[in-house]
Amino acid sequence: MNPNSPPTYGNYGCMDTAALNFDIAATHPCSAGFPSFACANCNSQPDYCGPGTGYGQCCIYPQPVPGCTDLNACNYDATATTDDGSCEYISCVGCIDSTACNYDPTSTLDDGSCEYTSCLGCTDQTANNYNQTATIDDGSCTYDIYGCIDPTACNPCQNNCNQDDGSCEYTSCMGCMVPTAVNYDQTATISCPNCCVLPIDGCTDVLAINYDVNANVDDGSCVYEVEPEKCSSQLDIGCWVCKDPINFPGCQQISNMNQVTMATGYGLQGFNNQQDCVNNTPCGKNPCDKVTLLNKINTQYNLGILEFCKYCNGGMIQDPSCKCCKRFQKDKKPKKDIMGEEIKRYKQLL
Repeated sequence: MNPNSPPTYGNYGCMDTAALNFDIAATHPCSAGFPSFACANCNSQPDYCGPGTGYGQCCIYPQPVPGCTDLNACNYDATATTDDGSCEYISCVGCIDSTACNYDPTSTLDDGSCEYTSCLGCTDQTANNYNQTATIDDGSCTYDIYGCIDPTACNPCQNNCNQDDGSCEYTSCMGCMVPTAVNYDQTATISCPNCCVLPIDGCTDVLAINYDVNANVDDGSCVYEVEPEKCSSQLDIGCWVCKDPINFPGCQQISNMNQVTMATGYGLQGFNNQQDCVNNTPCGKNPCDKVTLLNKINTQYNLGILEFCKYCNGGMIQDPSCKCCKRFQKDKKPKKDIMGEEIKRYKQLL
């Protein structure tokens, strides 16, 4: 208020908050319809009292700044106070996803054009198929993995090997792959040449009298010999024989059919009990007794003791009784040359 103006009632001033000179202390707006002392010198000039709508308004308003006021527009102007219709939505359109292959850092509006395939590839520089243009790793990287890369081998690599290290082998998994064969191997993956054994039915018990040496599948046809009443007429399991009076002195009892076959082949005499065997065979006597030895070699070889030992020493006869020859060679004394001694005494008399 002008201090030289006439007294007024109240505090008059610009009460429009949008005005630059809004007076927060004003209690009355300049509302008179003609010049009045109440509004004299308002803003240093005469004025009509009013809300700033009359002539020579007291309130002062900012000048408008035209421009685009739409935040979503490409040319949004943060300083503009009045939208002038210049907003446009094309120049800033593009892919705004930074993970996309066609990301445009200058774009502010997404147009749905983002794509994620053209830049896929292996981004690991240590991989065999590294792609320097790729920006998105697609998990396709490959590396050198050594092992057996032949799938037909016994030990094919189980870790996607791509480099052969020469470790392939083809024997550990080889076997008969014919299910009907006796030696069928269900774990085999490589068939062995000519190794399958086809089944041959028959008696596989060597103790049976109809044992079939070629049979590999027992068909239950085995037949066993009935034990004879007397071992003297036929050797069988349980009989006592003098097996070897030199190396194994004493009578022994036959316990299986293999021993029956061997004893029969040697022509051994069988006895029903051990004592009869001892009493009637060389096993119960001194094996090198002259009479016992002579009976044996005369029966087996039709030779005398000296001839028998001669063949033993020459290696033409291989018999446990050859051991007895050492005894007879030691017992043998050189014969005296009677004629030579007589001639010697005769010469001494002359």
